[in-house]
Amino acid sequence: MRRVGDLRSAHIAAVCLGFAVFLGFAVFFGFALAGCAGPSASNPVPLAYGSIVVVPRPTNLTGEELVVSGATLLEDYVFGAERITVPDVLQAEARRLLERAGFSTGGALASGRGPAAELILTLRRWEPDASVHASRIVVALGAELVEVKTHRVLWSGDHPARPEASPGVVVIGDAHVLVARRVMASLLVSLVPRPEPEPPTTNGPGPQ
Repeated sequence: MRRVGDLRSAHIAAVCLGFAVFLGFAVFFGFALAGCAGPSASNPVPLAYGSIVVVPRPTNLTGEELVVSGATLLEDYVFGAERITVPDVLQAEARRLLERAGFSTGGALASGRGPAAELILTLRRWEPDASVHASRIVVALGAELVEVKTHRVLWSGDHPARPEASPGVVVIGDAHVLVARRVMASLLVSLVPRPEPEPPTTNGPGPQ
């Protein structure tokens, strides 16, 4: 009887150990998947095509100035200052994406219409793995689309802290621009709809 009891105890211990190992793996992979998660975003409230969306300069919470120097990719933008930073690039890229989607980012227009919303960007982390030839940059970035009249949040998105690769880039300034473009595109993908295709044009009446 004692031997049977010992075998039963050993069986119970083995079952408990197996469950503990399974639970440990489940927790581990849960955290791993959470760390690899991509940007999250709420469903956007539709804005009318052509609405004005102002993009202020992003708030930089990193504690670093994040100057972008020696980047050939900066030629794709027009800046009003000689000292360009990562927040400047993020702001310019957000404006470019919004304009490509049919919105205006120029503030009050000649028609007298004021902005419908502001896209508020908050940069929490921007950490290259090297000061010269960065192969990846850890980025954490948040965004909120706020209605100007009511201050209501129409949409929000978040890029959790994770490394973004910059393969094949020699100059760190170009790594900054490349990663800024990729992060902004993935963050705003649910906010900026694809422009509606234009109706086909004809060169005249068809054959009679």
